Amino acid sequence: MRIVCRRSALMGRTSGLGAMAMVDLPMAEARARLSGREDRLSVAVSNSPRSCVVSGEPVALREWMGLLERDGVFCRLVKVDVASHSPQMDGPAADLSAELAGMQVNAASVPLFSTVLAQEVQGGELGAAYWGRNLREPVRFAETMAALMDLGATSFVELGPHPVLAPALQQTAQARAQDACVLTWGRREEPEVSHALEVVAGLWAAGHEIDWSRLIPASAQWPELPLYPWQRERHWVRQAMARDAGRPSVAPGVPDDQAAWLNALRWVSSPLAESAGNAAASTPSGAPWLVVCAGDAVAAAVVHALHAAGVRAADCKPQALAEALAQSGPAAVVMCLDDQPGAAHRLVAAMQAISRAPACAETKLWAVTTGAQEVLEQARHRVAVHAAAAWGAGRVLADEHAPHWGGMVDLDPEAEGDASARQLARQLLAADGEPQVAWRQGRRFVLRLSSKADTASAAFAPPWRADGAYTVTGGLGDVGLRVAAAMVSAGVRRPVLMGRHGLPPRQRWRDADLDVRTAARVAAVRSLESAGAAVHVIEADPANAHDTERALREYEAAAWPPIRGVVHAAGVLESQLALQADAASFERVLAPKLEGALILDRLLPRLDCFILFSSIIAVLGVAGTAAYAAANAGLDALAADRRARGSRA
Repeated sequence: MRIVCRRSALMGRTSGLGAMAMVDLPMAEARARLSGREDRLSVAVSNSPRSCVVSGEPVALREWMGLLERDGVFCRLVKVDVASHSPQMDGPAADLSAELAGMQVNAASVPLFSTVLAQEVQGGELGAAYWGRNLREPVRFAETMAALMDLGATSFVELGPHPVLAPALQQTAQARAQDACVLTWGRREEPEVSHALEVVAGLWAAGHEIDWSRLIPASAQWPELPLYPWQRERHWVRQAMARDAGRPSVAPGVPDDQAAWLNALRWVSSPLAESAGNAAASTPSGAPWLVVCAGDAVAAAVVHALHAAGVRAADCKPQALAEALAQSGPAAVVMCLDDQPGAAHRLVAAMQAISRAPACAETKLWAVTTGAQEVLEQARHRVAVHAAAAWGAGRVLADEHAPHWGGMVDLDPEAEGDASARQLARQLLAADGEPQVAWRQGRRFVLRLSSKADTASAAFAPPWRADGAYTVTGGLGDVGLRVAAAMVSAGVRRPVLMGRHGLPPRQRWRDADLDVRTAARVAAVRSLESAGAAVHVIEADPANAHDTERALREYEAAAWPPIRGVVHAAGVLESQLALQADAASFERVLAPKLEGALILDRLLPRLDCFILFSSIIAVLGVAGTAAYAAANAGLDALAADRRARGSRA
């Protein structure tokens, strides 16, 4: 403690006279670039094999940083006003050694590594002279971590108020092509207990023994995990493995692209058997069916068709569903969803009501939409986007609530109401195990996942133009910045990055008080600019129609190049089981992704390209992602709808 206090006091004498900056250069290269400036600047810290910190006089440091930026090297000031480990520390370092003269040094009781010497020390080396060197000489963090890794260290825990060293540690391990478990204990404004548990879990997952008795109360009960024998089954596509087995060499048989690993959804014609629609087989105990529909005419047609098939059925308004379920347990609830915002959550709310009703132990839920699927591409029918979002949520419900799930049926938007009702009744009573069905032109189709190699899908090549601007929503997010970089590499010179959070004024981009995320975004934009792009950043919420319209109007009024394409990469993921999901949580997820895309579709109808980032979750239906699956299923439908209108997507 005495050393820490005296060291800080001596450094305080130079407060306001120094500055420090992070630099994306290895220590050796930074030293070479400092040639001729050693009396004013010095490498203070070797963070990793590709980054360091330079310290010294503020004016000299800013001049040197300007040279780096001209060469495209990232650098930014650190929020300090002293120049540690620089020539300014020559006096304080000598004074510290003198004040500590005669100090008693003990042997280390645990292995101790010095970032001054970049090696293990026994304790006797840490005398007065050492602490003077510690203040003046560079911190050799990267070299010290490498020495630890040479001795077999694979797990590291950073202790502090907020992670600082973890990225440098990871870079050091990556440069050595070595796996490392890097954990951090402490993040600002977050509970320390949760961080401690995360570290313990991370160390246990990395293979370290944990003394659980120090962590878990003695009264806690230890559950037994279910055990089953290792089945030793191979799950590999043998057909794909053997496809090119007859070739004379292995190399020519290896696919030169990723198409062999990709699949596509395809609607396949599958007629119903003439005997399909046996009410007795489909309705346990003669229980009634409940048709939930906002429109009286549609509900009446479906109820009539079920009656004609020999099934007891009644209609019900959506707002009265919970009360109806409490009175009796129907064999099934048929949820007819219109193409209105909130359709996906209405389906989830119906499942919530069924799951909570004691009388509904055997009740099945069916979702019914009209024109929500692109079944016949050549037909070019408009696609009901909001109703399609319910299909994404339905796939998640099928996973989370399998005992209560019946399936989904999409009716033909061109068919007469009575004909559609009869087709629906036949499907509901068929009990043929098909969970996803569509009717078009009087024919039944079922959904299949097929190899992309079997589908006629041309390679996508965006028509980038050097004279046009291209908007990326979520443009300052991780995905958006990667997309922008790819666009610039492909020749785009005017990327327009749109997002809820913009960047600070350009004159502040080198300020030391930028938070880590903002600094990283600034660095990414500078990288795009160094590649020849003129980056335009728009602060606007794509999910807010007024905000987006204002931003686009201001962009046009400033006579910037016309926007010729959109890449919609905005999105939010909230993991939540369907039983806990409410309308607000659905809105938080659907707004940036689906509503934002619909707003852009309305405001920018004629574009060279309209690219949407969807997710496989919309197809697979992963538990806990009902809202996210709905948003992405809606995006898929929007792309199909744009194509049906003759627009690009």
